[in-house]
Amino acid sequence: MVRKSRQPTAAELAELVDCPKNEYDEQLKNKSASLKGYISRAMGGENEVEINGVYASSPVLFRQRVNFRVVLENDEVHFVMYSRNSNGQPLRIENFPRGDRLVNAWMPIVRSELNRLPALRRHVIECRFHTTLRGGGMILLCYNKPIGREWLESAELLRTQILEATPNEGTVLLVGRSHKLQLVVPECSEEAAVTETLHINTDPPLTLQYKQLEGEFTQPNAQVCEKMIQWVIESTKYSNNDKDLLELYCGNGNFSVALAHNFRKVLATELSKHNIVVARHNALVNNLTNVKCIRLAANEVAEALTPGARSFTRLVEQQVQLSDYDFGAVLVDPPRAGVEEAALKLLASFPRIIYFSCNPESLARDLLFLRQTHALDQLAVFDQFPYTEHIECGLILRKMPEPKNNFSSIGEQPAFSPSSRGRGKSQSGTKEKRKQPSSISSSDSKGGSGGPAKKRRRLFARGCTLM
Repeated sequence: MVRKSRQPTAAELAELVDCPKNEYDEQLKNKSASLKGYISRAMGGENEVEINGVYASSPVLFRQRVNFRVVLENDEVHFVMYSRNSNGQPLRIENFPRGDRLVNAWMPIVRSELNRLPALRRHVIECRFHTTLRGGGMILLCYNKPIGREWLESAELLRTQILEATPNEGTVLLVGRSHKLQLVVPECSEEAAVTETLHINTDPPLTLQYKQLEGEFTQPNAQVCEKMIQWVIESTKYSNNDKDLLELYCGNGNFSVALAHNFRKVLATELSKHNIVVARHNALVNNLTNVKCIRLAANEVAEALTPGARSFTRLVEQQVQLSDYDFGAVLVDPPRAGVEEAALKLLASFPRIIYFSCNPESLARDLLFLRQTHALDQLAVFDQFPYTEHIECGLILRKMPEPKNNFSSIGEQPAFSPSSRGRGKSQSGTKEKRKQPSSISSSDSKGGSGGPAKKRRRLFARGCTLM
């Protein structure tokens, strides 16, 4: 039995929607302190680690990706979300100040046109918004029955309404998806994708362009992503120009593209077929000639770098000779589950490890192993998800002259029970978003061994916003 939707309570609005700006600084301070405790204990607890930088989000209008379930009651469409404490009852969302200005400008237009146009309204189950910092974006409508020509005509009408209501805000794509079918308006569009332009406040300033596919992982808070990129560029700027960088779980090339000027060559690896094509595109549009993007899982990379390893067809096809690389650092932005065992052992052999994490639990577990060979050099906190317990961090680990042998296995756990949970990324090398049935969860994160589409279907059935 489908439960009827209702208006959320004040407590549910606080969990899902509200942006209490006067509480933001204190919340970020507490999250940073909690993360600091995690990492201090994971690194042995002998000395408390220091956070070298805390990078805040805008306290309002900060998300470029948002997802709602759609329900139809009494011939009226409602956008809904689910609270942890609502017992599965849909909660109507009228506005969403955690979404950016375009999300909030487009929401009432989309809802009004869904109510007005039967071809858009019939069998719709989900609405996703994916906007960009510099204007423009795409809107995805998902259906549990086939769509066709009538949908295309109605989607053109919706797109016209949006462009008239938000002039000078860039273009907008309308995407309709039903089982094994995807339609895009305008019909001349080659694919469901947007282009994000990031301005990085380095010296000299850097402007980067990224294609972002619908349904694949991108950082949901693009302004904080700019700060993440700035931090990692500045943290690696002077010491590795004559060395090469290996990246695992590279996604669409977010860090590969940004760090290309700090290294002689970059070898970026990723399991997702779609993301690796986009990563190559992003290297090309940013005029980079020293970046190679190869479709390999993290454990395959570890195997390929083992002396006497078998030949990998994908390396041969891309004319990549691993012996031509002199790696000085490895970068990982792994799934929520952390780095898989074979790849973790590979990391331990590198002079420097750059580790981005969305999940303190798996990070702490990985650090228990890596602390045998590496010391913490830098730690930065990035608030991708304001008003939640979730936090992103970046670490730089440097290899010690002599290994510490406190632990002999990867599986040993620290004696603490963290409560924070992060962006869901799957183990195979593509990020699958956070999996809480509340205001944050993940669709466009890296996909997993079970396949990103299957994981997204399970997630979207709960009506979560995109991480």
